[in-house]
Amino acid sequence: MRIAFIGFGEAAQAFTRGWREAGLAASPTVAAYDILFDSEEDAARKRSECAALEVRPAPNPRDAVAGAELVFCAVTADQVREAARSAAPGLGAGQLYCDINSAAPFRKAEAAALVEARGARYVDVAVMDPVLPKLHRTPLLLSGAAATQAAPRLAALGMDFEIVSDRIGDASMLKMIRSIEIKGFESVTMECVVAA
Repeated sequence: MRIAFIGFGEAAQAFTRGWREAGLAASPTVAAYDILFDSEEDAARKRSECAALEVRPAPNPRDAVAGAELVFCAVTADQVREAARSAAPGLGAGQLYCDINSAAPFRKAEAAALVEARGARYVDVAVMDPVLPKLHRTPLLLSGAAATQAAPRLAALGMDFEIVSDRIGDASMLKMIRSIEIKGFESVTMECVVAA
């Protein structure tokens, strides 16, 4: 399986390390593009992180995604749309673009429009726990019409996921609601402790 990452930070490295350590029968070929490859200060470090995980550093997003069966977008929330725009010229029919960023549902819908205009399929993915220590086994929620197409590929990679709907944005919305609930509960608990 050919996999590409747009953004090669903590999540991308955790997933890749998990696949390598799991000793999958068909270990994936992975390429990545990270904006820090273009930074004089950070390029050497990012490239060494790629080398440590047998990942090919790509010169640009288009090159990274070209021919990949699965593309994982793992950038900062404010760069979701720009990442999709930069990768779009390299995308084509049959490719699955899994957006794992923590972003608002409307941002995911904007990115989906850019991806699907190129014939690729967009999957809204919500990462539901910290990626360490679970690595590629970190629980995921999937939504969007292409989620069922992504499922067998993710299963082959040993990933832990649940499909929640066929509508883009639902996985991200569930993550946001859960985050508000948990953080709200923690805040109320702290207020009670302080009051006591």
